[in-house]
Amino acid sequence: LATPLLACSADLAAACRLRLLQVRFDKALRDCHLISESGLLPARKAESIYKKVLPASNKALNFIQFIEALRHIAVVTRSSLNEVMERIVAVGGPQPV
Repeated sequence: LATPLLACSADLAAACRLRLLQVRFDKALRDCHLISESGLLPARKAESIYKKVLPASNKALNFIQFIEALRHIAVVTRSSLNEVMERIVAVGGPQPV
């Protein structure tokens, strides 16, 4: 039997192996109405955030980098990280395009 801490770290490790391409990142932000061309987060700003947290050697974000991108979005939109995460979760997270 796995202890809760080990199960949690196994879940986190599995989540870190998942990758999020920019097109899915943008779609997730559009789905939860965070991207707005006339609002605080235009698409070009979301793209710059994605590129800021993406290491040069990678093509897609891992889970930790995705959370870091959400933190940057929270700063730009003047909201809390929890509010941004709640909006992402409310639409079911990043979906296939």
